[in-house]
Amino acid sequence: MRTDELIQSLTADFRPVSPLSCNRGIIVSLAVGGAVALLLLDFGLGGRMDFGLATHGWSLWVKWLYTAPTCVGAIIAVQALSRPAVTLPSSSFAAILSIVMLASMAASEMSHSAISIWPSLWLGQSWRACTWRILLLSIPIFAAVIWKVRQAAPTRLRLAGAAVGLASAAAAATLYAIGCAETSACFILAWYSLAIAVSATAGALLGPALLRW
Repeated sequence: MRTDELIQSLTADFRPVSPLSCNRGIIVSLAVGGAVALLLLDFGLGGRMDFGLATHGWSLWVKWLYTAPTCVGAIIAVQALSRPAVTLPSSSFAAILSIVMLASMAASEMSHSAISIWPSLWLGQSWRACTWRILLLSIPIFAAVIWKVRQAAPTRLRLAGAAVGLASAAAAATLYAIGCAETSACFILAWYSLAIAVSATAGALLGPALLRW
């Protein structure tokens, strides 16, 4: 058998897969992981899940203006990186705008506060628990999304892993914000960002091992 005939016989039953199918699968995996994280937050971590009360104040919306665009931008990057030789769309950099906005709010908050209360702005009441709780909530989301991306064809494994870690922690932080009583932009910038950065770093380190195909 000639080489061309062999290749034709091996690929005869292959059918093209729509990129939208992969993208939908990643969104579904994010939702499934998020549902597990929400259950963990409600029953395992004892979060304050009174959504009506949480949305009544401004602090939840400030958190979401940071975490939600970061999650959306990261998941767009995950969708792009799940396929070979695809450049990152500009919309995947939404996280940069959101962190600049939050940093500006934190700077304004400090400028309008006495120096003596700056430590309380950064530490709040739950700084010891915030970061690790978000990281804990990100685990089921990370597992679900990384499993779906592994079924695709990523070639930049470390970058794809970092994007999955970033999306997972940002989604976890979005959920955690519902039960978080902290109101300071400084606190959000410090401890939410730390969790997101640690998760993205872990994803980058684990990417080559978990996404190899």
